[in-house]
Amino acid sequence: MERHIEYADSGKDPYGLFYFYMSAIVLHRKLVEAGHRPGFAIDVMSEIAKEIAGDFDERNGNDFFSREMERIYSL
Repeated sequence: MERHIEYADSGKDPYGLFYFYMSAIVLHRKLVEAGHRPGFAIDVMSEIAKEIAGDFDERNGNDFFSREMERIYSL
């Protein structure tokens, strides 16, 4: 994950960043559930993903990305 975070944070692709962060959040949770200590925090990732989802939903006039976050969190 570390070698990809720089690209994800570059701001060039908010769609990709959203899914990268959501994937990292799920990975983090699964690692914790399995008794591991992930070497990364997800607090900032979660906030940024939420902001991106809000921006996309506002732009698109729907709640697709907010619902997508809920769906991914339920994995």
